[in-house]
Amino acid sequence: MTTRAMLREATTVARENVMIFVPTIAASIVFGVLSLIAHPAPGAATAPYGPGMGGGMTDGALIARSLGVASVLFVLGAILSLLAHAMTLAMVKQSLDGSKPTLVSGFQEAKERIVALAIAAVVTGVLIGVGMMLLLLPGLILAFLLMFTFTAVIASRLSAFAALKKSFSLATGEFGESAVTFLIIVALGVVFAALSLIVNLVPILGAVLSMVLGGVYTGYISILLLMTYRKLEGPSVGSSESEEQPQPET
Repeated sequence: MTTRAMLREATTVARENVMIFVPTIAASIVFGVLSLIAHPAPGAATAPYGPGMGGGMTDGALIARSLGVASVLFVLGAILSLLAHAMTLAMVKQSLDGSKPTLVSGFQEAKERIVALAIAAVVTGVLIGVGMMLLLLPGLILAFLLMFTFTAVIASRLSAFAALKKSFSLATGEFGESAVTFLIIVALGVVFAALSLIVNLVPILGAVLSMVLGGVYTGYISILLLMTYRKLEGPSVGSSESEEQPQPET
């Protein structure tokens, strides 16, 4: 499949199943709102929250409280984003299998795989994060090698570490097509980032539109990743592999 054909097919799937984007758009908006709450505008007044938490708090206590609130909100946002991404992948899989995806069926499948997804998210996040700190390039390489991890958890129902191994195997074994997909994802990221900067110029509404764009981008690359994963994996490999590997995540 050529790049143009893949994008055309992904766009067709997206157009015929708009519901696929609901989880990622909702998660993007929620995460954006939580970020605003965790990092209020400079100079914004801080209302008292109880005894010892008002204007008489020391700078250290205010900083500690702010960090605590930001951490809790970030974790909550990360969980919602992970669940939304998993729901989207599940709904894309349902669409490619010929059934009509629904939010309920997507949530059910995502909920069943949430432990494996969480473990995979922590491992990939740490690896890519460390790689990004090492002059960026190692992080990009790791992002490429691990880009099919969440897809493998949902599409083949693999455990977290089996999915990591599967992603590495596909990315290296089918380097050409995997690299093309990765470059498309990066290029689309640049395009959506540019659009986000433009719409952010619009007061108030621009921030919301930027969040929506982020959700659309995540949903669209989910389609690309699952389509590429299935093509590289082949028609029979996924089913046999999922049967051979039981999925205890704990």
